[in-house]
Amino acid sequence: MSPNPLIHPMSKVALVVSLVLSAHANAGAINNNIDLFALYPPTDASTTVTINENNSVTLSSTENTEPEWDQFKSLIIGKDTDGSMIIDNRAINTQPINTNDNIIGANSTGSLTLTNGARWSVNLTCPQD
Repeated sequence: MSPNPLIHPMSKVALVVSLVLSAHANAGAINNNIDLFALYPPTDASTTVTINENNSVTLSSTENTEPEWDQFKSLIIGKDTDGSMIIDNRAINTQPINTNDNIIGANSTGSLTLTNGARWSVNLTCPQD
């Protein structure tokens, strides 16, 4: 059987090296508690923050300290896929337009942990008549 002219023998080596390096980088990130799928902070007060796909976000004095995390529109944790958030000694404020804008655990597992005096204030914005 003749070799396939479209597959160069070195391409297989490159694929193996790529897989090994990728696995090594992932293991290193896990060992160092680095979230490979880091969530970007909200851009402004009209942002809906969604934490899904088995991601976890911590808001504390040392993690995710951007001021945009202090106030945003709504918070969805674990909608259709699992997600979790820990708020440690911080206060956040959400201002949903209606009562269904903040969701924790819809068709999946969602968890929100408030520790060390953390607060989550939900200020419902009522539509004007």
